[in-house]
Amino acid sequence: MTTRQVSFIGFILVVTLGCFYLAFWQWQRLDWKSQLLKELQLAWSSPLEEYKPSLQPLAFVKVEGKIQNVWRQLVTLDKVRGYRLFGLLISSKGERVAVDLGFVPDQQWDQWQKREPWYLQSIGLLRPAQQSSIFTPQPDEQERLLFSRDGMLVGATSSNFVELLAPAEKDRGSLNTKRRSYQEVIGGIPNNHLQYALTWLALSIVGVFCMIIWLRNLRG
Repeated sequence: MTTRQVSFIGFILVVTLGCFYLAFWQWQRLDWKSQLLKELQLAWSSPLEEYKPSLQPLAFVKVEGKIQNVWRQLVTLDKVRGYRLFGLLISSKGERVAVDLGFVPDQQWDQWQKREPWYLQSIGLLRPAQQSSIFTPQPDEQERLLFSRDGMLVGATSSNFVELLAPAEKDRGSLNTKRRSYQEVIGGIPNNHLQYALTWLALSIVGVFCMIIWLRNLRG
């Protein structure tokens, strides 16, 4: 067997093992996403509560207070470049709550800065912080850029944040209290991990067959 043939078999083996790993990883993600949707459904069927620092995600809560200290996270939504905005809500009780204000196109960022502070009364889903890694950059205070969804990064007393579920009022910059349906909420949380897992598994099986056929041809 030549060096070139060994290299080719090694390449096929690495690709096949990589596909197996990705299939296993997607299967883990499927289990996590299914559990998340079950918890979300349970939270949706529970009574709406006033926000308290002791509440644990996932829960639907009412928030009320002044929004200040707005930060942004660079995202692309439906091929439109923009920002996911996060603000610090100060309630009448002095609670400091991180609030996900939703997506805005990049050209509207200056307008949102000029609104600060403003009064907000709405409902939302209390969600846990996004886990960051050693590769996640620190917040850029000058540009007000965030690279991880963590409430404490915007000055909140908890890492949890409230993702608002009410549409913005265009003329006032505040939010109303119209509650979206459960189907609208979970519509933004796709669960395609089974399809991805089966796709990677199929590719890994193809890799195994290719390696078997190649080895048989070498022996023949």
